[in-house]
Amino acid sequence: MSEAILQNVRVIVTRPPEQAQVLENALSALGADVICIPGLVILPTVDEWAIKQQFQDLDCYQHLIFTSVNAVRFGFQWIDRYWPQWPVGVHCYSVGPGTASALTEHHIHSQLPQQFSSEGLLALPALQGIKDQRVLIVKGHGGRTLLKETLQERGAQVSCVDVYSRVCPEPEPGAVTQLDVWLAENNPIVLLLSSVDVLENLKIQLASSWNNLKKAFVLVISERIAQRVRLEGFTQVSVSPGPGNDIVINTLVSLVESGTIKTAK
Repeated sequence: MSEAILQNVRVIVTRPPEQAQVLENALSALGADVICIPGLVILPTVDEWAIKQQFQDLDCYQHLIFTSVNAVRFGFQWIDRYWPQWPVGVHCYSVGPGTASALTEHHIHSQLPQQFSSEGLLALPALQGIKDQRVLIVKGHGGRTLLKETLQERGAQVSCVDVYSRVCPEPEPGAVTQLDVWLAENNPIVLLLSSVDVLENLKIQLASSWNNLKKAFVLVISERIAQRVRLEGFTQVSVSPGPGNDIVINTLVSLVESGTIKTAK
């Protein structure tokens, strides 16, 4: 891939700070101009009583589902306290390859769906006939309820443990100023979005620029997010086949090379 393949492409990265740097560096290495405006800050749950019992009883569950890399990151801060040796008979599941990779670092094998979403997890054969079986979902505060509700409809006993929360941060003034410069120059801008929560937070953070920003091209990681983005008034929206940095970057490159995203001259 040419080092300047994304030259004159202006990209807004909205991932949490601890996740944004690698993506920013990779895009910059390909020639893109990048602004980081995190749409989320991830904070660990500090209320031990809210989650201690769930992890102490880990061996009582047949199925353990991790919904994100952060669920693994913060979940194992608790699991390692109570289970230095992984309990026998607990089947583990990941929502996507990043989550599976994070579990591998803890020497845990997990089942991975073909579609990296709650819907994909629910399609796994191992989560079909689960009547009266116990399931623990390790997740962040809030978010979708589809996974829990569907498993309950199948007869499972489902518990959730929230090991982190998503907080709307204050944007860096310099980043917002730079974005306003970009918008005034009227050149194409690509907005990378990884969740509906990020979209809602950006609407708050960038209130003064929001309507003008709707002319940007938006690249999201699922059709569900794309539908919500379109409802917000954005008209140029594409879906990456996955959330990983390499997949997002390759999708962006393809959109540029095909002329779907017009670059500044």
